[in-house]
Amino acid sequence: MITGKVVKYKKHEMKKCSICDDYIDVLMVDGERGWDDGHNAEPVNGGRCCNKCNDDVVIPTRLAQALKERGVK
Repeated sequence: MITGKVVKYKKHEMKKCSICDDYIDVLMVDGERGWDDGHNAEPVNGGRCCNKCNDDVVIPTRLAQALKERGVK
């Protein structure tokens, strides 16, 4: 697991969330630019998403689909 602090880079260098169109945070590791690709936005869409949309949209959608597939209401 990569750990580090999240910082905002210059807007032109940052990728955009495919759900909310906000910028995806860049994870810094040991003072170096680390992971900048966000999260997999499936099943909401086929792009990449920011931390907020992953927590508020993608994960709840995945859980709802998994429960529905198992017949849990």
